[in-house]
Amino acid sequence: MKWVERGLIALLCFPVIGLLWQSLGGLSGQPLKSAWDFLRAEPAMVQSIVLTLAIACTSVLLALWVSCWLTFRALRRSPSVRFQSLILAIPHSAMALGALLFLGASGVVVRWGLSLSPEFGLPDYLFPRDRFGLGVLAILVVKESVFLTLLAIPLAGRLPLDATWRLADEIGFNGWQGWRMLIWPQLRRLMRAPILVVFAFSLANIEVAMILGSDQIPFFAVHMLRWLTDPDPVSQQAGAMAVLGLLSVLLLLSLAWVSMDRRLVSDVQTPINTQGMPQALFSSLGAVLVLGCMASLFLWSIAGSWSVREAWPSVTATSLSRVALSAQRVWLTTAGLGLVVATLAVVLAVIWLECMTTSADPTELGLVGVPVLPKSCRCPAGLLGWLYVLGLIRFGAVVSVTCWSPYPMSWFVLSDAWTSVRIRARLGC
Repeated sequence: MKWVERGLIALLCFPVIGLLWQSLGGLSGQPLKSAWDFLRAEPAMVQSIVLTLAIACTSVLLALWVSCWLTFRALRRSPSVRFQSLILAIPHSAMALGALLFLGASGVVVRWGLSLSPEFGLPDYLFPRDRFGLGVLAILVVKESVFLTLLAIPLAGRLPLDATWRLADEIGFNGWQGWRMLIWPQLRRLMRAPILVVFAFSLANIEVAMILGSDQIPFFAVHMLRWLTDPDPVSQQAGAMAVLGLLSVLLLLSLAWVSMDRRLVSDVQTPINTQGMPQALFSSLGAVLVLGCMASLFLWSIAGSWSVREAWPSVTATSLSRVALSAQRVWLTTAGLGLVVATLAVVLAVIWLECMTTSADPTELGLVGVPVLPKSCRCPAGLLGWLYVLGLIRFGAVVSVTCWSPYPMSWFVLSDAWTSVRIRARLGC
């Protein structure tokens, strides 16, 4: 193991060390039992944990289900993936806020409906009363299915697709049956690590849960954020313990998934007679949701005034100037942060891939070994503690913490192409 690899692994261990120190009472001076009693006294904690686990597992299964159809369509008909890339580039928080403005009690859909009929209205269920987490589930499925699809398309190049399609024709399968029974199970096994990253984010997402989650039973990540930002040292100790518990659950469920997936011969037990119509319907609804979210964000950003019974907002010079004047305060800072974070994430991914390809056989490198911890540790109190110790506060702390979210995605996107280049270089091609 080279010094670069040791350094990256040490960086990944810093949050865990800080969380252990904080959960053991290093900051509060209280025993571990005090934090445990604090967590036990929290109301509706069991319901919050059950809701978080249910939404995380369901979102991963639905994202895989939709990704299966999207990848099949992309490989058989070769459509452009620019729209999917655009969806992936939209931040989760922006998508969640767009969904709130699109489907909320006074959102765009309600205003369009009231402009047509005075009696139009949506069921009194949605935000913030979404106690089943359906809004969070919808946003996670849309985002993560696109993420898995964009990774599955290059990974499919590792499989003998032409020979498999011919074999499917000889057996008598149509294209969809051959894909589901012969190709997709192999491709899914190549996507074990990306699936774990999707599950980690779904389990510990904060942005979407805070915007679209229920106000009655918050998601577990929302609880963790509240505890870690509370000035009470015991509350912070309980938050650190909760993060460690979440990481432990993530590791156990990930090991169970990998073990089950290795024993699974095929994910299809009976012949498939459909043409993937449910997946196609879900994909179309997802596209409508994305377009509605983006349209809602645009309309509300330029609205000067907007009556609830009018279909379109009134745009004034003041509202347009407000958007322009916010560029210096918000847009430039956001663009600078995004550029720095993206550069650091790509550089870290390249360094890690270069170390892996030079120290091992590239033909044996799969999507294994990528750190799932940065994607799952959405409340890195331990890492923030180290940043304050080292003096990296304000903008430096934001850059350092935010960098760990796009780093795994950069690793996945670059890994296949990087490995292929190394294989050709070793073979002298």
